[in-house]
Amino acid sequence: MLTDPSKRRGVFVVLLAGLSFGATLQTIIIGQIVGLVLVGLVLGVKGLQSGWHGWAGVVLLLTTIKPHLTYLVLLLIVVWSLRHRRWQVLGGMMAAGLAAGIILWIIFPGWIFAYSRTLLSLPYTVLDMSTLGSFAEALFGFSGLKFAGLLLLPVALPLVRVQARWGWLTATNMALLISVPLAPYGFSFDQIVLLPAIVQIIVWLRRRDPSRRWRWIIGSSLAGIMLVFFWQLILPPSHYHWFVWVPLALLGVYALAWRQLNAQPSTPEN
Repeated sequence: MLTDPSKRRGVFVVLLAGLSFGATLQTIIIGQIVGLVLVGLVLGVKGLQSGWHGWAGVVLLLTTIKPHLTYLVLLLIVVWSLRHRRWQVLGGMMAAGLAAGIILWIIFPGWIFAYSRTLLSLPYTVLDMSTLGSFAEALFGFSGLKFAGLLLLPVALPLVRVQARWGWLTATNMALLISVPLAPYGFSFDQIVLLPAIVQIIVWLRRRDPSRRWRWIIGSSLAGIMLVFFWQLILPPSHYHWFVWVPLALLGVYALAWRQLNAQPSTPEN
């Protein structure tokens, strides 16, 4: 989506970025289902930018596995679909959800009650999660940031304008970088959904649009984030809330790269 399809180097860029990111390694090692959320996001963006709106809705159902991570992206897509009357997106998601529900009823008829009991029995504490709410409560005893993500809901409207000018991938990455640290629930391995933003930064750097000085600053900052994240992982186990800095740092680097590289094509790039 970001490079010339005829150039296979793009595959190596993605592999290098993915396997250098701590959240990817965590997801692989423990077999976390958040990998499917990443798949749903990438395929959904590909479907939306290619005009395959119905199929985009189908694969975007995967993002509802962890809606506390993708809530702003899903709201952006709903607002865009309603504004532009792209009913196929919502229809595809509803059809996929209905099919999944029927399959679940056949396999395990009592899944709704079991799921409800599980939700009610969850320990709703933010003391050991990679979110700003967890960090604030662990260090300062302040629990008011637990649902701070609700304040982001109006941001969906300007993100629709971002999508119109810079494309789906940029709008989705911005939504995730803003919403993941403010999620009500989430861990360091959930940050794998930020991998497309990392790849996009690397591709922007390879364009050589900014000066050498800014390429060095942005590139070294990104490399530093990856190295410190990995360093934290190999240390003795610590609380998850110490990983909340990762999406915040990536947001800063992404914003700097976006501004310095002046990624404003006449038509959406992705």
